[in-house]
Amino acid sequence: MTSALAALILAAAGGSGEGVWQLYRNLTEAGPIELAVDEGPLREHVRRVARETSSRSSLEFVLVAPAAARTDAPRVLLGTWETPEVRRLAEALGAEEKPSGYHFGAKGFAGHGDVLAAWFEDPDRAGTLTGLYLAHDETGLISLLEDLTPPARPSARSYRAGTCVFQAELTPAGELVAGTSVSRVPEGGKRSVWSPFGKMSLPAGVDDETADDYGRRVGLAHERLLAWIPVRNNRVVALAYAHVEDKLRDTGDSALFTCATREDTVHVLLSPDVPDDGGAGVLATRLLKTHGSAAEAWVAEAAPVAGAGTWWGRDLDAHIARLAASAHRPGIADLIDPVADLELSPHVRAPLRAALFVWFVERTGGEEPAAVGKRLWTGEEKITPDAELERAFRAHLAELAADEAPPRRRVDTFISGVALEPAGTSELEGYAARGAAESLAAARAVGADAVALSTFTYLDPGWPSLPEPDLARRRRATQSDTALAQIVSDAQSLSMRVLLQPHLLSSPGGHFAGSLTWRSQEGWEAFYDEYEGFLEHYALLAELLGVDLLCIGTELAAATRFEAEPWRRRVNHELLAFKRLRTLRWLDQTRAFFGGDVTLSVRSSVTGITVKDFTLWDRLDVAATAFFPPIPPADWSERRDPVGEIKRRLQASVDPVLQSGRKMLLLPVGFPSAERAHRLPSSPSGSPDPEKQEVLFEALAEVLEVAREREEMAGFFLWKWSTDPQAGGLADSGYTPRGKPAERVLARLFGR
Repeated sequence: MTSALAALILAAAGGSGEGVWQLYRNLTEAGPIELAVDEGPLREHVRRVARETSSRSSLEFVLVAPAAARTDAPRVLLGTWETPEVRRLAEALGAEEKPSGYHFGAKGFAGHGDVLAAWFEDPDRAGTLTGLYLAHDETGLISLLEDLTPPARPSARSYRAGTCVFQAELTPAGELVAGTSVSRVPEGGKRSVWSPFGKMSLPAGVDDETADDYGRRVGLAHERLLAWIPVRNNRVVALAYAHVEDKLRDTGDSALFTCATREDTVHVLLSPDVPDDGGAGVLATRLLKTHGSAAEAWVAEAAPVAGAGTWWGRDLDAHIARLAASAHRPGIADLIDPVADLELSPHVRAPLRAALFVWFVERTGGEEPAAVGKRLWTGEEKITPDAELERAFRAHLAELAADEAPPRRRVDTFISGVALEPAGTSELEGYAARGAAESLAAARAVGADAVALSTFTYLDPGWPSLPEPDLARRRRATQSDTALAQIVSDAQSLSMRVLLQPHLLSSPGGHFAGSLTWRSQEGWEAFYDEYEGFLEHYALLAELLGVDLLCIGTELAAATRFEAEPWRRRVNHELLAFKRLRTLRWLDQTRAFFGGDVTLSVRSSVTGITVKDFTLWDRLDVAATAFFPPIPPADWSERRDPVGEIKRRLQASVDPVLQSGRKMLLLPVGFPSAERAHRLPSSPSGSPDPEKQEVLFEALAEVLEVAREREEMAGFFLWKWSTDPQAGGLADSGYTPRGKPAERVLARLFGR
């Protein structure tokens, strides 16, 4: 690491003083430096690097096991989070372990070649400069470690995939010094501007007008917060991002803001037409600098949101009023629970925590609210919920509640859309990727006027591994809310209507939760409770983003069957009535939060629940079914026109819905470019056969032309369109028509 540490020494600026230089003298004059590293390939590599470093300097090194280190010798610790001493020292420095890897300076490091290199005063050995090399894996450290020469000042650098992406000067005690962090910048570079709250680093995609508006709103947020808690007007460095992908790559986090907890730095998303944090990130940083870390997680979230006065671009008070009108709003005990983030949607939790914070500090008679707010932050005072306090808070929410539902938005023209699907499992391959917008623009260019967006949420750990599952577990989604906000914004900028289709799975890669059958009434109640929380989150998100349609369920065969199958001898009529009642409650809850059209998708096949089995079409705005019509082998072998078979099967799905006064939406419809696409269109099988896909697309286009004219259908979403602009090609046997003969049919299919 010769060049890296040399640059580190040269980059260190400021922070001079006798204490700093004394640390360095103590290190170089104390005798051999201990290299604490476990047995294995890394130890042998460190031995060689130590020998080479000693040959060109006056330093001496001795290798020891981490547990055998002396307490009076300078040391360098090398290893991973699995090395207890390395981990302990890294945590003292401020690094944190998260499911995705370790974080330092608001950046995540979780891959091969990710390394944190730091030198600072040993917390266990006063006056001794200690080196720390923390790697995601030992192989990455071996590839990067070339020198063990210490820098002249306490400092730190982080490497991602072998490239330095973060550097900072440290105080002797290991605290990050404000203003010295350097972030990797996206292509195009960044420029610095001064805002009322401090310096802003802006990429090319964020103009000065946007920055000025954000700075103005931060000023208003700061003044608002002063009424509830004292906070110093510290200068803050705001690193802005014009796209979710840039922030995700730079910080490992796609949230609206990310605080660097030991700096005066905050990373904020200022993507055009995507909601921002309203200044909450700057306030969170200032609160941290004024009072230190909040004693309780709920206060740390509540105060900045209360000051911002907005939630995801909407007026905070109006959003709280909508939540307060819900019959299922959480109480004080739920909101202050340390694990509330595992159970409550952030669109419920954070705004209601802000409401609780403001209500509590303002209800204390003649005492200054700000004094109460400060005590809540520091932990000198804590809320202890009891029946009387709960009643008082619920009465307060009842006063705030807005009874009217969100303004209705109706889709009253035929939809010709694509189902946009992530190209891979990571967010950077999904809706957060810049390529997703490029792919969406290609769909718009050939005539698509709408897009269906899917996200899969699963319960972790998986169920039903237990006899009766404990459903109160963290829900994890494959696509974050900010990634969805980015792609919704991209679609709306192309004048495309948006359908959001969230799916709840029993576990990663597991079954659709609604297709499972529980063994008891209690199991069903737990499922419906969990599903209500899941739906609540996406109904609120869909409304915040201005989505046009929301699909509240897919593959809910067991959950939405309210009539007994004819062959079943024993029928639990009470359970069937319960399931119908809870499904209606889903609908009522969704409409309370979401003003667009609501649908539910069922299968069109003979398995599971079919279009004719579902009995609540009249309670929805539009009916929906997945439509993958098989063509009988005999018809295909005799080269009969497949139009007739597709038309017959489509009519069989449409007719039961027409009786309820609703129209049918095909969500989705498509054919793979595979050898047996006509026999089993719902599952690609056989070698690639792009010509067969073209014939089937031609037949589908002809059927949909007639459906448009008869006005019996709401439209369709073509399965599928990848977020990868390069997806498809003749060798691909999947569903996308891109790069295949079927692409020639798209203009006709979309009605152009």
